[in-house]
Amino acid sequence: MPDTPTPSEPRSSSQSQGPRRSQRILGRAPRGEASQERQYCTQRCLLGLVRRGRLDAKCPNVLLHRQANLAAADHLIDRDEFLRLLFQQLQESLDHGISRLDVGGSRGVLFKISLMAYGYTFVAKGTVSAFIRDLEHETAIYKHLEGLQGSQVPVCLGAIDLRDMGRIYYYDHRVYIEYLLLLSHGSPI
Repeated sequence: MPDTPTPSEPRSSSQSQGPRRSQRILGRAPRGEASQERQYCTQRCLLGLVRRGRLDAKCPNVLLHRQANLAAADHLIDRDEFLRLLFQQLQESLDHGISRLDVGGSRGVLFKISLMAYGYTFVAKGTVSAFIRDLEHETAIYKHLEGLQGSQVPVCLGAIDLRDMGRIYYYDHRVYIEYLLLLSHGSPI
């Protein structure tokens, strides 16, 4: 047997520095906590946003959409401004206002996203680079079905390519979300 020294005192460096890294991570608030608290906007609400129409008084987030103007009957922003603000929000952080729904299919996974500045809360289908063309095609189909949006099919709010901002959402081991298709939640109008 080799003659190896045995420490006379146990190592204490990890015990004296407080909780381990894994314990600190588990103690953090989950990703996208603010979006989990908000209810989804109604399809009528998001249809009004897309078509530059009226707010839906029945939307659970209508007060957030109105901001300080409680008498506002119309959306304060249009779809282009909505997409610009969401792009900016996601560019700043992929943890704020976005949460995984842990629901996936053959071409993507679902997220719940809130545009924090105005409270718009909706679903996003995220996908990896191999399936971006499929989601772009799906976006084109939604555009073709524009007249049915909000009644027969979900409202399509547009899409955001995370590559345009140099970002990737690390969903799981080797699952790198690069593209988001933004849709209303499938609740009835």
